Amino acid sequence: MKLNKNTIIFSIVLSTLMLGTAIQPVSAAHSNYNQTSAKTKPKSKPAAQNANSKAVIAELKRLRSQNKRSSLTEVNGLDISSQYRAEHLAAIKNSNTVGWGTVHPNSYAGENIVTVPDSKNAKTNAINIIKKLYLDKNDPYLRHRKNMLNPFYIATGVGVAKGSDGNLYAVQTFSGIHPNSKDKVEQIHDYYNYYFQKGESAKYKSHYDMTK
Repeated sequence: MKLNKNTIIFSIVLSTLMLGTAIQPVSAAHSNYNQTSAKTKPKSKPAAQNANSKAVIAELKRLRSQNKRSSLTEVNGLDISSQYRAEHLAAIKNSNTVGWGTVHPNSYAGENIVTVPDSKNAKTNAINIIKKLYLDKNDPYLRHRKNMLNPFYIATGVGVAKGSDGNLYAVQTFSGIHPNSKDKVEQIHDYYNYYFQKGESAKYKSHYDMTK
C-alpha cells in the first residue's frame, strides 16, 4: 500500500455486546481518514451528558491507567454522537452497530455497545458496564476489551440512556489519530490484526481490578 501525507487507509472495527444473546460477527470497512459528511451529524442534539456517562468515562480512565495506557480525551462531538446512539438504541430496545457509520464522524474508530440493568447508582452502573465489556464473555476474540485498551486511540465519547425495559444502553465511541510515520502505521495495522486473534497475546496482556 502506498502512503502519502494526505491519504492513509484505515480499518474501522465495530463490535457489539448484546445482553443474553450471542456476539454478532465483527464488521470491518475501509475509508479515508478525514472522511466527513453532513449525514454523520445527529438530526437533533441529544440530552447533555448524564451522571452515568461521566462515571463510565472515569471508570474507563481507571481501566486504562491500570494497564499503562494513556488517558483518552473526552470529546464533546463524540459524546453527542454516542448519546444520540444510546437514546436511539434504548428507544428501539436493541443493541447493535447497524447504522453506526451514519452518526460517527471519524474513520479510524471503534464502538462498543452494552446493556446492563440500572442499579440506580452511577458508579455501580459504570463498573458493571466496563466489567461486562472487559470480560466479553460472548466473544472469544475479546474485541470490546481490545477497543477499550487500544493504545492508538486518543479520544472517546460515551452515551448512556435508559430504555422502557429498565435497562441502560451504553455506547462507547473511540477515535484515533492520523499517524505521521510509516512505523506507526505498521503498529496500528498490527493492533488491527490483533482484533482477529482469539484471547489476549502476551504483548497486550491486561487486567481489571474492580472496586466498588
